[in-house]
Amino acid sequence: MRLHRLEVSALGPFASTQTVDLDRLGADGLFLLHGETGAGKTSVLDAIAYALFNVVPGVRQRAGRLRCDQAPADLATSVRLELTLAGRRVRILRTAEWQRPKVRGDGTTKQPATALLEEWRDQEWVGLSIRIDEISHQLLDWIGMSAEQFFQVVLLPQGEFARFLMAESKDREQLLEKLFGTQRFADVQDWLAGRRAECNVRVEAIESVQRRHLARMCQEVALPDGTEPDLAQADATWRADQVGVTEQVAAAAQDVIGPAAAELLAARAESERMAGQRRLQLLRIEAEQEARTLAAAAALVQSRRAELAAARRAAPVEPLLAVLAAAECERDRMSEELARTLAPVAALLARPGDLPVRADGRKPAPDLTAAAELTCWERELRAECTRLAELEPLAAEYADRRSQAGQAERELATLTEHRGQARMRVAQLDEDLAGAGQQERDAAAAQAQLPGQRAAHAALSTALQAARSAAGAQVAVDAAAAGYRDAVDAHQEATDDVQRLRAERLAGIAAEIAAGLRSGEACPVCGSCAHPTPAQPTHPPVGAVDERRATDRQERAAASRAASQELWQRACSDHAGHLARCDGRAESELAPLVTAKEHELADVELIAAGGPAAAERLAALRDERERLRSLLADSAGDAELWTERAEQARRQAAALLGRLDAARGSASSLAERRAEVGAAAELLGQLLEALRSDRAARAAVDAATGRAQQQAGAAGFGDITAARAAQRSPSVLEEWEREIAGFERREAVLARLLAEPGLSEPDVIASAAQPPLDLAAGDPALHAAEDAHTAAVGAATAARRRAAEVARLAGRLAAAEAEAEPVRREHAEVRALADLVAGLGQNERRTTLRAYVLAARLADVAQAASVRLRQMSSGRYTFEHSGTADSARVRAGLGLVVVDDFSGLTRSTKTLSGGETFLASLALALGLADVVTAESGGTRLETLFIDEGFGSLDAEALDQVMSTLDELRAGGRVIGVVSHVEEMRSRIPSRLHVRKRRDGSVLEQVSA
Repeated sequence: MRLHRLEVSALGPFASTQTVDLDRLGADGLFLLHGETGAGKTSVLDAIAYALFNVVPGVRQRAGRLRCDQAPADLATSVRLELTLAGRRVRILRTAEWQRPKVRGDGTTKQPATALLEEWRDQEWVGLSIRIDEISHQLLDWIGMSAEQFFQVVLLPQGEFARFLMAESKDREQLLEKLFGTQRFADVQDWLAGRRAECNVRVEAIESVQRRHLARMCQEVALPDGTEPDLAQADATWRADQVGVTEQVAAAAQDVIGPAAAELLAARAESERMAGQRRLQLLRIEAEQEARTLAAAAALVQSRRAELAAARRAAPVEPLLAVLAAAECERDRMSEELARTLAPVAALLARPGDLPVRADGRKPAPDLTAAAELTCWERELRAECTRLAELEPLAAEYADRRSQAGQAERELATLTEHRGQARMRVAQLDEDLAGAGQQERDAAAAQAQLPGQRAAHAALSTALQAARSAAGAQVAVDAAAAGYRDAVDAHQEATDDVQRLRAERLAGIAAEIAAGLRSGEACPVCGSCAHPTPAQPTHPPVGAVDERRATDRQERAAASRAASQELWQRACSDHAGHLARCDGRAESELAPLVTAKEHELADVELIAAGGPAAAERLAALRDERERLRSLLADSAGDAELWTERAEQARRQAAALLGRLDAARGSASSLAERRAEVGAAAELLGQLLEALRSDRAARAAVDAATGRAQQQAGAAGFGDITAARAAQRSPSVLEEWEREIAGFERREAVLARLLAEPGLSEPDVIASAAQPPLDLAAGDPALHAAEDAHTAAVGAATAARRRAAEVARLAGRLAAAEAEAEPVRREHAEVRALADLVAGLGQNERRTTLRAYVLAARLADVAQAASVRLRQMSSGRYTFEHSGTADSARVRAGLGLVVVDDFSGLTRSTKTLSGGETFLASLALALGLADVVTAESGGTRLETLFIDEGFGSLDAEALDQVMSTLDELRAGGRVIGVVSHVEEMRSRIPSRLHVRKRRDGSVLEQVSA
């Protein structure tokens, strides 16, 4: 996988669109990503991760905020990444969800996240997919590793180098699981544990069934407590014995039923004979009581029969009597209605108003029952209503003329008011035109002043910045001077040490030569082979090694002195340059000048910016004044027209009002007059109708009375009153009929009862006078026989049921035993295998399968990382996997220690210094990347990013790390180093500089 081009918009600190040509930047195989703290170095890596996986590393993903706050509202948050992946040249475009301005109206609307995957084919980009999930799955397949693996082996994250190095086994276990995908081994463990649990459940279920059948069988056999067998003892022989015993008991119980049945038959025959005698005695007593009751009720029944016959004769007269009653009710109602109608008509006649009552001006006669007189009066009133209805259009026309006059008067008043307002507005516009003209002239003058003001402000700002830099440069000069003095002192001390050691060595050179003399060998000074009195050292000896070390320190101190002197001179030169640019003025002097110039420039810019608006306002004021003058001229004729229309409408309304007053009389309106006349006509009509209905009701009463009298005589009644007295309601008649029918039925029942065989025998008649026979005397023998028979049958039935149940349960036990055997064998096999992978049973290491695989992977990582660490530590350190368990859950242990070649002992990774920790972490990360790459299918990762950590290294360690990075890029990789260490800039010529600005960070690319 190699990255070619990256484009970022409105993401993180980048407010605008920033583009990075990674091919040009990584042409040398190594480039530096640097910038100020918070400028956005890590955000460049976030953009790459977001393009590939739709997530960003670490806590920044949990923050859920990708968009830049300074980005323009209409710029989408997007990342476009072009890379070669799995032999394909592809381009990925992702946009995050953001709130964009609405196309119409104010406010914003949510724009959902999008994605686009393209491939370079035949000299053009071909779209592959626009579905976010589909693109993510395709990229995961091509990359060959998850986002967590990628972040750990490609984007080595800031602040997390040492997390894996220092982690406890349980934490290291979680990371290794994610990187190497060993969850499948845990899944195997869980699956086998689940299979073991399933087999346990199956065995328990089958044995539960067996125990349930065995318990039921023991219960049926009625074994004594404590003698029940277990499943192993309840074999086929035991089951056959129990079945035989229960069958013998059932046969013995069946033999007892016959004698008990014979005794029961004899007892029942005697009981039935006594029950027959008692039944005849009770029937005779009941018959004699019923005969006496019927004799007492015979007179009342005869009276009911006579009344029932009279009521039946009066039935044909009843409908005519009902018609007569209805006619009388209607006559009374019509009389009341006539009286109610007469009252308002009498009040109408007594009213003194000008209501027209007759054509000749007379009122009707006082006799209000004269129908002809009332009919004539009603006709004349309705004719008056018709005439008034014909005059109603005049009222509508009068209202219309009044409305026209009012409308004309309102229009005239409105027009007059508008003309007055227009005259006032014209006067105001004359004043506004004068002010707008002055504003336009002021803006033109300010526009001419702008170039000079801006130049003066820029000069003062440059001087202020130089003054501030001069203050900082002075601090650097002082620090460099102090450092130079310290370096001179250190160099002088080193020189003094060299001279002192050389003098001490010369003083003890004889003892040094004497220490090397051997008996029989010539002295290198005098040549003699005899050494009678060799010189002895008088103080600790100083050798050549000590002198060389002192000389090396002197040379390093001299180099440090020269570097400090160069730094001091460079700081002095920078300070002088800053002083020249600010003319020697201090920040306190320049800052007020810059602030004042800023305010002056802002005032001039504000006035100049108002020029176009002033010109537009001046033109608008002139146009408005001309429009109002034209409007005043046109509206003079309109005022005269509305005055004439109002006068004409008032004259027409007055003429119509005279005609309407004559027609309405004393009424307030024509409609009221018409309503009065119409109400009088309606009252007369109602009175006439009431008179006709009253006469008809009285005639109907007379006719109904005649027909009812005639029918009553035909039915045998003297008059209508007698017929009415004989009438009874249907419910009463039904009640009498039921009483008579019930009496006759009881007589028939008594006759049938007396005809019962044996009931008229002398002994039965005599027994009616005696107390009823007692049947309880024969019950004990019958009950005893029944109980004996029931007990015998119950015992035999229970014995047969028990024998059948025992045989059935024995069969169930045999079937369950046959079913349990293969399940028990399978359970034993699965349990042994599950215990083995879980570190139990025959597993001598007590190591789970998952922990064993993780330990093997960690050993591979330690081996690969040791190669890097040995090189970066000059052969001192290597990694070693420790099998010591530090977690009860991870039984094999996932410990990691370093071997110190200086001491030959192993050390905890937590004992390393800061720089050594970085070297070890970087080596471990690179080794982890190699192993994960091989584990994920050998996907070649040609681009690698390392984020921070170089500031903790000395010059020698940094050289070793750079050598390792050179080896990585020599193999065709592109290494991106993220660091703010100043020395890295001189070591890595290809750089991507992230500059922090107030309006958003920008990317500047510097190629080798």
